[in-house]
Amino acid sequence: MEEYNAYNGNGRGEEPYLQRNKFEKDMAGLKGGNNLETKAATILTDNGRGETETFIVQTIRTEKEGTYVVVQYLNSKDETKRIILPPKVTATIKRQDSALADKARRNAAKAKAKERKERGDMSALLRPEVVAKAKAALARARERKKALRAKKLAQVGA
Repeated sequence: MEEYNAYNGNGRGEEPYLQRNKFEKDMAGLKGGNNLETKAATILTDNGRGETETFIVQTIRTEKEGTYVVVQYLNSKDETKRIILPPKVTATIKRQDSALADKARRNAAKAKAKERKERGDMSALLRPEVVAKAKAALARARERKKALRAKKLAQVGA
């Protein structure tokens, strides 16, 4: 029988109680160093079917890669899911949230402008010459974006 060495296991890999899964290994890689991390937040929710769900969320920012979001999910049936969202995914979520906020702000502004117009309140922003100037500025901005997209596509294709 081989002698057990506490430093490197028994030569056949780690002992069962020392084995770690991919999530734990990835978490160990993210923690420490100059990485910044938030305190894990625990959110309890009811899924509408009388079952309780628990989400544990933590954000970790690395110097090189960016921001990771760690999500652990537990439900009342003792099912557990753990995932680490990489920087590309968190950036997409952030961008989409910003787009929704912009859309909500735009819709609220349009509703307010419509209400003012119906009241007969012709403020400076609703005068035809101001509206025409704003539309022209938007058209110029769209053209600039279109040109930038075409330039990026040309660079990728080259």
